[in-house]
Amino acid sequence: MAAVCLLAPLAHAQDAEPAPVAPWTDAQRARIEAYRQKLQRSVDEVYTEQRQNLDQARAWLEEEIEKQGDWEYQVVDVSQKDEAQLPARLNEAGAEGWECFQVVPTKTGWKLFCKRPTPTSLDQIPTEELMRLLPLLLMNQ
Repeated sequence: MAAVCLLAPLAHAQDAEPAPVAPWTDAQRARIEAYRQKLQRSVDEVYTEQRQNLDQARAWLEEEIEKQGDWEYQVVDVSQKDEAQLPARLNEAGAEGWECFQVVPTKTGWKLFCKRPTPTSLDQIPTEELMRLLPLLLMNQ
């Protein structure tokens, strides 16, 4: 019986017309509009900041991609008296990524011409991560 008593008021409430809502006052409308404008400014600031970050990342990526395939060169002089150190000097250069592509004898020893790919920041990023980031950086250009 208690359930019937509880449901009875609900049945009448559904049939009744909704209570009239008082119109907003000018002060309430002004507060709502001020809040809406503040919220819009915040959204615009975040969008602008994110857009700038994306543009900076895209510019950095383009610079780094341009460096890919470039070479650095180095000339190493080895005197005749240091001939015994020639293999050690070549190994040192190789450990730093230098590749000796020409040895030229001189009157006083040798000139070693070496090259290596120009290092870039992209060398430090795993390929999977680059592949994941590329679409994000290339969209909305």
